[in-house]
Amino acid sequence: MSSLVFRFRVTFEEVDDVERIIDVGSKNTFRDFHNTLQESIGFDKIKMASFYKTTDNWRPGEEFCTEPK
Repeated sequence: MSSLVFRFRVTFEEVDDVERIIDVGSKNTFRDFHNTLQESIGFDKIKMASFYKTTDNWRPGEEFCTEPK
């Protein structure tokens, strides 16, 4: 039985020509996702990150952080 995989298309508002497709397993954490994203664009992994669950109109909802608040 294979595990569930979520596919994210990552773009940047400030840079039009940068896009990453990142697959994340259902057992991975947001920290895993953050680290994979940082590695894919050559950033260091020392900064905290937040991810937001949004509406269809991109209004932020629930926040997920790589560090506990």
